[in-house]
Amino acid sequence: MSDAEWQDPEQRAERLAEKARELFQRGRYSEAESCLREAVELQPDHGAFRMNLGVTLQALGRTDEALRCFEMASARSPDHAESRVAAAVAAASLQRWKLALKWAEEATQRKPDIDAAWAVRIESLRRLGRREDASLAFYLDRKSTRLNSSHVSES
Repeated sequence: MSDAEWQDPEQRAERLAEKARELFQRGRYSEAESCLREAVELQPDHGAFRMNLGVTLQALGRTDEALRCFEMASARSPDHAESRVAAAVAAASLQRWKLALKWAEEATQRKPDIDAAWAVRIESLRRLGRREDASLAFYLDRKSTRLNSSHVSES
């Protein structure tokens, strides 16, 4: 048996995820996908592995699959705003505006200062013909930005 087969599944999954990060950074997306799929098999409830798999699938142009990964990552990490932003962006790129809006709203509820979530939220509302709501979201985003920048300057 190889060293990898003797490893604890959690340790093996972490090593695979690290290898996937290195492969991704070198543009070797298909190999990164394989590593991440194996990591997900070993640790199916690990939201970050699913999130990274989604990012990798998106880089491969497989946005539908990426969206499913982001949704699963969100389900496994209820407070993680970034997986919801990724889901919102993926849904928007597929022009699934109601779904994009749902994810963008969830992201901004969890972390109000994520610009990408507000951008998708505003665009989704606009595409759905809800222009007044889009305008309101724009002002809420600006308010959130001002509040967060005032906290930074006080530090």
